[in-house]
Amino acid sequence: MTLKHLLIIQSLSLLIIFSCNNSTDNNEKISAGVPKIEFNEIEFDFGKITSGEKVTHRFKYKNTGNGKLKITETVAGCGCSSVKIDKNPINADQTSYIEVTFDSKGFHGLQIKEIEVFTNASNKPINLIISANVDI
Repeated sequence: MTLKHLLIIQSLSLLIIFSCNNSTDNNEKISAGVPKIEFNEIEFDFGKITSGEKVTHRFKYKNTGNGKLKITETVAGCGCSSVKIDKNPINADQTSYIEVTFDSKGFHGLQIKEIEVFTNASNKPINLIISANVDI
């Protein structure tokens, strides 16, 4: 056997080894599943409220995928809104909620606030919207 033949055999062996490793990784990703989030609603209007009033709404969501779903981060548009989430991942077909509280102190008129929700299901955030007409 020549050196050329040995190099070809060694190269083919390495190619087979690396291709087997990649297929194992892909199989693990498939078996882990892919989460998917679906909200019952993404907008909520509190209607007419009085300035200084704190109002809360729960946005219910469901994992309609086949992997564990986790809320990784939420970003409220201003300090007047607070967000509570379940920090534990949820399995396929399970539901949970995101609780949003709006503090209307110092506001008047129509208020529209946005909350960005980041999950392990997508690189793009989901925007939840709350609104209220704040009376003085």
